[in-house]
Amino acid sequence: MIPAPSRPVLREQLRQTRGSISRRQFLQTTSATAAALSLAGCMGGDDETAPATDGNETNSSDDGSETDGDPPSGVPDSFDDRDALRQRSREFVQLLADGQFETAGEWVDPDAPIPFGATELERAWTGVVGSGAEIDSIDRVVYFGTVRGNNRYNLDVTVDGDQYQVVVDYSAHGVITFQIVPVQEWTPPEYADRDSFVEEEVGLETPLDCELGATVSLPDTDETVPGVVIVHGNGPTDRDNTVGPNRTYTEIAWGLASQGIAVLRYDKRTYACQPDLADATIDDIVTEDALTAISELRSFEEVADDRLFVAGHSFGGGLAPRIARMDGNLAGTVMLAPGPAGPFSDLIERQARHLFDLQPVDSSLREEFLQGVEREAEKIRNLEIGDDEVVRFGGREFYRSLQNYDQTGTAAELEIPQLLIQGGQDFQLTVEDDLPIWRDALEGKENVEITVYDDLNHLFQESQGERTQAEYALDNEVDKRVIDRIATFVENEIREESDGVRTVLA
Repeated sequence: MIPAPSRPVLREQLRQTRGSISRRQFLQTTSATAAALSLAGCMGGDDETAPATDGNETNSSDDGSETDGDPPSGVPDSFDDRDALRQRSREFVQLLADGQFETAGEWVDPDAPIPFGATELERAWTGVVGSGAEIDSIDRVVYFGTVRGNNRYNLDVTVDGDQYQVVVDYSAHGVITFQIVPVQEWTPPEYADRDSFVEEEVGLETPLDCELGATVSLPDTDETVPGVVIVHGNGPTDRDNTVGPNRTYTEIAWGLASQGIAVLRYDKRTYACQPDLADATIDDIVTEDALTAISELRSFEEVADDRLFVAGHSFGGGLAPRIARMDGNLAGTVMLAPGPAGPFSDLIERQARHLFDLQPVDSSLREEFLQGVEREAEKIRNLEIGDDEVVRFGGREFYRSLQNYDQTGTAAELEIPQLLIQGGQDFQLTVEDDLPIWRDALEGKENVEITVYDDLNHLFQESQGERTQAEYALDNEVDKRVIDRIATFVENEIREESDGVRTVLA
């Protein structure tokens, strides 16, 4: 496997991105940036990599039929069928692996903003994988949603024993973006005492013909313990929230389990299954499975039934109050950088402007991209989405159900203890724009506490101050202060001296 860049090298790469960039570089990165404008937890949409699989899947198509790995003989007649594009993505990657770059180049949209073809595809593939490497398996193809109107697919590919993550975007006329990166190894944080807990694999049923893989981390003790279910952010996310060399949810789970708290984390439905995003609601994508996960954790005799909590991150944090209200028996909620606090359409526009204000690109290019984001935002704002259309993470029903859900109002109605944690360096959901909305809604409640860590980002990692998604590629970890704060809240529910919403700057 090609070794991952060291932390100093990555930091230097981050600094270099502040230099001038060409139109080609800009347009090759804009669709990647658009994916980063999600509320992923994080990334699941915030970086350009799909989560790594557990290695238990075979090289088969998503409908269960076996694939023989043979590439297609020519160019597909169309690129507008989302279901067909799953198999097309396998075929396209197989073409590259077989060295058929000329044929692969014919798959490229001839009207792509910046034309590319066989030469560029060969450089991209061989520059990462090398020449003559053979595919062992294509373990998973995940539909991400749309990026500026283009359908995005993430693939987990094993080549000569090494794992890679591939991203392919399609316009209606062909491939418009291709990326491949090696899967980077993860190092557990020092605060995770692996000898203090055991792990058990379970499955969560869904209304679809699909089961969600899940992992329960159980403290090694004879006493009953409190339990926490982690709920993801937006986008297709695995149970670990794999982001480059980081595993955010694994770090939270292992950190809490090391302090005597059972934790269940699970693969998100959009990662493990094939829901129809054009017709799915926020409950189909998030709430239903979170309630199933809570029920599963309740079934463990080691877990105290009256000490169960939900911990939602980003989009999952915004839905945590809804999950708690629908369950009706939770001991409390943890909201980690919850969102969106206001309209989703406003949020994606704000994030886009923030990211492009950091890059010295030609003003016409900046406006070209931002106008595309604004068109998407307007569709979401007015629900002007076609019956079969997907805009970013969902269709009309997804955004209608989101608009009909009052996040902050629901949280204000809850009587159970609530903890909200925010990173001061979070550019996706910020202390300047989003946190005041939550604080105003929760003002006066005696069992709510807000903690702000000025130096942490959206993944609750120590930030280098870049405030971009590129920082997530650094080999980093969830800050131990966040683990300790959640553990204290779960053990004590709320600080006894709290007499209303308290903002603690840590």
